[in-house]
Parts: sequence; structure tokens; C-alpha cells
Amino acid sequence: MPWTNLQKGLVKSYQRYAGMDDVTYRALLHEQTGATSSRDSHLTQFHFDAFMPVLEISAHLAETNGLAIGRRPPKLTDWYHWRQRAPARGKATSREMWKITNADRTGIWDLLMPSLPESQRTHAYLCGIAAHAVGHPVSHLPDLTVAAAGALIAALRDRLRHALSRSAPAAPGAAEPQRSQPPPRPSPSSPAYPSSHPSHPPHSPAPA
Repeated sequence: MPWTNLQKGLVKSYQRYAGMDDVTYRALLHEQTGATSSRDSHLTQFHFDAFMPVLEISAHLAETNGLAIGRRPPKLTDWYHWRQRAPARGKATSREMWKITNADRTGIWDLLMPSLPESQRTHAYLCGIAAHAVGHPVSHLPDLTVAAAGALIAALRDRLRHALSRSAPAAPGAAEPQRSQPPPRPSPSSPAYPSSHPSHPPHSPAPA
């Protein structure tokens, strides 16, 4: 059964609150469900329960960082509501773990680390991000379910996006203009102040 209008409206409310553009939204939806639109007739309740935790993470992080847009999604009372009811689909696969971190240092965590203080570039800190994403303690990443790994990947992507936006160079013209420096004061020997009248600039009337 396709998603109802109520479900599609809820999805859009989380997307809007998270400040997520349509390109990012469609990419996440496709990654989690195989669809690129909430109107796809093949989407099921299982897909809805798997996708909502991803949106919940983005909206939660946006609010935490003061970047949320507009009103909170309707009837929101618990930021872990969708993550706690997400369907478990077995342990995370090597594909999910590779997206998080890998030997080539191309995982999302690997790309995020340079923007973090040295003390936070640890496995323990990564597990802390995972715990915040899924709503329960995490001590060993390979123990994550596919759904939990997806939640962690979404959380890391959001953090990386915010880190990149903070480090982006200012737009042209955005920098505060520099104050102009006053011209250097000419010396008495300067051509602008002839030696015969050192106290008066050229063409100035002499005092009476």
C-alpha cells in the first residue's frame, strides 16, 4: 500500500524543519527505499518506518545546532520516536561499515575527523555519535543493525555538511570592508608645501 497523504505530509514536515534541500532528500529516500519520490506507488509501511529515522536525525541535529527552519513537525514529543521503532533488518553489512569508516580514509567519519578537535577523533567519540543517533548505548560498531548503521550514516553526513558549511569561504563582498587609511602627511620639504610658505598649502589665501 502506498504512503498515505498523512505520511507524505509528515515526511515533508521533517524535511523542511531539517533545512534539507530536495537533492539531499531524494538521495536519502533512494538510499533507504529505492524510490526518489514519496508518491512512488511501491513504497510500503516498512519503507516509511525505515526512512523516518533518517529524517528524524537530520531534524534533531538541525534543532540542536540552531539551524532548524520553521515550526517543529506536528505532534513531536520524542526525538527518538522513529529511531526506536525502526525495523531491525539484521547486522550492518560491510557496505554500511565502509561508508562509515574504511582503510582508504574515504568514509564519512574519516572525512569529518579533520574538522574535530584532536580529543574527539576517537572510536569512543564515534560510538557516542552512534548512541545519540539510535537512542541507546553503542560500544561496538559492527554490532549495529542495518537500520542503526543507516541512522549513524545519516547523522555523520549531517555533521559533515555542517562542518563544511562552517569552513566554506565567505561569498564575494561578504567580508567587512577595510577602513581606508588616511593619506600620509606631507613633510615641509614636500612640493605641496613650498619652503617659502611652509604653513599654507598652495592656492590657499594667506591669513589677514
